[in-house]
Amino acid sequence: MRQSQVVHHKLRDQILEWHLLPGAILGEADLAQRLGVSRTPVREALRALEREGLVAITPQRGAVVTDISISSVSQLFQMRDALETYAARLAARQGELEVFEQLATELHQVHSRLEAIPVGAPIPDELHLAHRSVISRFDDAIRAATRNTYLQTALRDVYGHVARLRRLSQLNPARTRQASAEHIAICLAICARDESVAAQKTGEHLRNSLRNVLAALVQDVTALSAMSTELDLGDLVSEEGA
Repeated sequence: MRQSQVVHHKLRDQILEWHLLPGAILGEADLAQRLGVSRTPVREALRALEREGLVAITPQRGAVVTDISISSVSQLFQMRDALETYAARLAARQGELEVFEQLATELHQVHSRLEAIPVGAPIPDELHLAHRSVISRFDDAIRAATRNTYLQTALRDVYGHVARLRRLSQLNPARTRQASAEHIAICLAICARDESVAAQKTGEHLRNSLRNVLAALVQDVTALSAMSTELDLGDLVSEEGA
């Protein structure tokens, strides 16, 4: 890979894993020195991250890791509703059954491990990684099953932001278990070739994910309740999930 691509991947991973926090200033000179490259590939990588929406570049501050705000989250979930429910329909219609049957088995295995953890106890990092790994492969399988280059590109961009938000789920072990069960339901609907249920279950998952992310952002149930009226959660993620 070109140096700019290597730098892009490294910075992207650090942003998604929260090693580079929202609001962090990304100085070209500092990054070049730390990564052992010239400023040119760093500049190119930052521009690529800007196109993905992970970095904002302004004349005043330079490159900065973008914030995660109520507004940005609501817009992301509106896009997810449009893309992911349709992608789930396509996966149920034309996805390779062997792929999703294998994923269903792996999802069940991870879910069983999550359910075995006592309520209130933290989920081990290793299990978080295993859960995120199988969900990532599930997302990849759905994207591939669409057989649509334009949709695949749009989903890839969205999944980058979703991966960043999934780190917030670690703050709520109950939500991790719930999300695991939701992915199993989506996968089983795809295996059954049931487009409507696959889309419906995807919509339910998105609504629950949105509420969890908002709760993690505000860290206050009362504030979340007040915001829910203003944001109109039912409009952000449709009840039909399609």
